Amino acid sequence: MAVESSDTVAVPAALTLFEHLADAVYLLDPETSRIVWGNRAAWESLGLSAAEVLDHSVLSLQMDVTGAPQWSEIAAVIRSMPCYTFVGRHRHAAGHEVAVEVNTTRFFDQGREYFLSAARDVTRRVALEAELKSREKQLWFALNEAMDGLWDWDIPSSHVFFSPQLKRMLGYGPDEMAPDLATWAHNIHPDDAARVQHLLDQHLQGRRARYEAEYRLRNRNGQYVWVLDRGRVCERDAQGVPTRAVGMVQNVTQEREARAALQRSEMAQRTLIAALPDVIMRLDSEGRHLFVSENIATLTPIPVSAILGRTHEELGLPEDQCRYWNDTLAEVLRSGEPQESSFEIDTPRGRRTVSCRTVPERDIDGTVSSVLAICRDVTERRRAQAELARHRDHLEELVAQRTAALSQAMAAAESANRAKSRFLANMSHELRTPLGAIIGTASLARERVTDPALRQQLDTMQQASQHLLGLISDILDLSKIEAERMVLRDAMFELEPVLDSVKRLAGTRAQEKGLLLQHTLAPALEGSTWMGDALRLKQVLLNLVDNAIKFTAHGGVQVFVQLLPEDMLRFDVVDDGIGVTPADRERLFRPFEQADDVAGHRHGGTGLGLAIARELVRMMGGDIGVDSEPGRGSRFWFTVRLRRASRLAGMPTLPTSDGPGLRDTLSRDFAGSAVLLAEDDPVSREICTELLQRAGLVVTTAEDGETAATLAAQRAYALVVMDMQMPRRGGLEVTAGLRAAGPNQHTPVVALTANAFDDDRQRCLDAGMDAFLTKPIDIALLYATVARLLATGRAQAPGTLSACGRA
Repeated sequence: MAVESSDTVAVPAALTLFEHLADAVYLLDPETSRIVWGNRAAWESLGLSAAEVLDHSVLSLQMDVTGAPQWSEIAAVIRSMPCYTFVGRHRHAAGHEVAVEVNTTRFFDQGREYFLSAARDVTRRVALEAELKSREKQLWFALNEAMDGLWDWDIPSSHVFFSPQLKRMLGYGPDEMAPDLATWAHNIHPDDAARVQHLLDQHLQGRRARYEAEYRLRNRNGQYVWVLDRGRVCERDAQGVPTRAVGMVQNVTQEREARAALQRSEMAQRTLIAALPDVIMRLDSEGRHLFVSENIATLTPIPVSAILGRTHEELGLPEDQCRYWNDTLAEVLRSGEPQESSFEIDTPRGRRTVSCRTVPERDIDGTVSSVLAICRDVTERRRAQAELARHRDHLEELVAQRTAALSQAMAAAESANRAKSRFLANMSHELRTPLGAIIGTASLARERVTDPALRQQLDTMQQASQHLLGLISDILDLSKIEAERMVLRDAMFELEPVLDSVKRLAGTRAQEKGLLLQHTLAPALEGSTWMGDALRLKQVLLNLVDNAIKFTAHGGVQVFVQLLPEDMLRFDVVDDGIGVTPADRERLFRPFEQADDVAGHRHGGTGLGLAIARELVRMMGGDIGVDSEPGRGSRFWFTVRLRRASRLAGMPTLPTSDGPGLRDTLSRDFAGSAVLLAEDDPVSREICTELLQRAGLVVTTAEDGETAATLAAQRAYALVVMDMQMPRRGGLEVTAGLRAAGPNQHTPVVALTANAFDDDRQRCLDAGMDAFLTKPIDIALLYATVARLLATGRAQAPGTLSACGRA
């Protein structure tokens, strides 16, 4: 049974169920992209009519199709997966853009194939996500650039988050300050501790609107600095008990010193005033003295009684003094503003310099009726001011010298940090390159030999090399975390493949020890889709599972995953191992430390894994811990805060096939494809060549960048594998040249590098590369990457780079 569309094409009657959906629904002809049928929302959501939508290409709804793939390419992608999803931009009849999330799947009716698409308006969501990212960047910039330190106190657990700036303020490194209240309280000066505690208690009990205290705090060097500590309770439980407080800490040592200097200066001034008291006079608008202080005797022998009620002329003062007072009084009365000046006068103590400040006094109606004159013998003060000026100049010179010294120290520290980064990059390259040769040679040799003993020896060689590679990766991860260069990559993923991958990677070790390895996913999480860094999440979980297997001799290891409120996920790894003593629990998460050094030597490891895991889960908004007793096993747990994503049925996952399986796929589908391999290291070039040739590919090799550029200019290749660091011309420069001109402008390029920093990925992206493989090369990842690029070419969106392997 079918209904007829506007052009008499039969459409399934079942589609009428979608007629009143709020989302736009289209039925497409897969060969022409023509819209065969649509519900009312298909045109009304864009302000169009049915005639403007039906029988038109679905591509006509797009806001901009410049650079978009052909419909045949899009149709091929739709047919290759259960559900094809993307976020696009539709044009509204009013001219504005509408962001839509489109889900397309194949649909068959009476033997005919259709594409069924559903488009949901996500304009507001896209705008909110963009605003959220912008605000997160602003907040992170503010926290890192602020001069003040931030603390965040979880009151029930006494756990305190100290910002990087706060730690730097006190001279601590990122991991040198334990995140608990006791650490902070221990460093408060004993003479200030009781007062600080009292002020804090008053705020927690609601007797103060906020907590504020100025006290002395010991820094990492054992010296005390003055800090201004301010904060307030921001969360309370149902009974009103404080559960969380946040605040800022400001180093006010210099301010305290400045205030002390100011107090000393004021004291000196008061002493000077006491030694040389001011003379205070009040005069009316005609210049008659209404009041004169007794200290007038320091300026004239005329008694106070004779001065009151008389003008300066009537007192018989010299003509120049009379003129000075008359002019000053006239100016104050005229302008209504204070006047300051000085004059010379003959006194019983000789010729003196007198500074006088004359201030208007107003009546209730605002009329200036009198003036107040404060006269001071500044003869000595003028001399003192000259001396102070000399001292001030000297102090400014000292400050300039100190500032220059600090600038030089900062420049030296920045230079040392850059040198460290260069050293790590060089060491990564120098260590990974020979490791790649060892692992690759052992892998190729293992496929050739049949002697079991020799195969076992090659397996041992590979395991030892992989162990060393893991140690190198741990050290690089820790360095990136310490330098705040660790970046989490946000992508859509499901939990089941992550757990399956961990079980597959750790399962062999568990089987060798006779242990049962299981995982349990809470029903509420089955089939759920999340946004986050699945690679780093797997790294943390795999580290905990590996440790559990390592320290468990009998029984098994179980992994539990459950959903907590506010989209917080909790992972528990439970084992039947040797357990951990209470004294050793805190040491577990410190770099280069293990709970039992003897056990550490027996079981191996550097003690970096848990320290890195703690930093990663904190970057993902969670925490990590352990519950254990000696001899009764351990429960290691961690939480992460992820964002839910719209679930996509049959969402594709990364290939899980092993190397031989992927190699067979390449041999079957792409045998004879021409590949240009540019690699300056002879051993790496030989290994990579043989791996590609075993997959049926025809390999042309270049030992340096100049040769690679020459070969690429002569003919087109299906794929280019390019080492980043080569003599004569580097891989980035060669790739940029390929993209600029020649027969390989659109040929996929895979980067090979022994460095594992995010800067390398960005440089590869800028140069136009399509995938990124780190040495030593993972054979399965190499084959998977080559197969994907040979199948799709450069079909991925501009500005994206496929990164393979842990970095």
